[in-house]
Amino acid sequence: LNQYAATQSLAKTKALHCHAITGGRISGHILSTLSVTYALCGHIGYARKLFEEMPQSSLLSYNIVIRMYVRDGMYEDAIHMFVKMVSEGIKCVPD
Repeated sequence: LNQYAATQSLAKTKALHCHAITGGRISGHILSTLSVTYALCGHIGYARKLFEEMPQSSLLSYNIVIRMYVRDGMYEDAIHMFVKMVSEGIKCVPD
């Protein structure tokens, strides 16, 4: 899965996503990794859709979405996601 993320290939990412769905292997980890891969391919819409489909959001999944928004200069969206994360009770503690 991480090899697909490294290639930043939209076609390969979509194929892997389809395979995961048809194989019934969708977990939070897989959704997070696919979200990162879609974001790296420049498809924030797909990445955000996967985030919304996650059964339970985590600090990792929020971090992925916030980072992609900041990377693409979408600062208001990043702040909105941070506020949503905090309102859901997910704690962000600096290292």
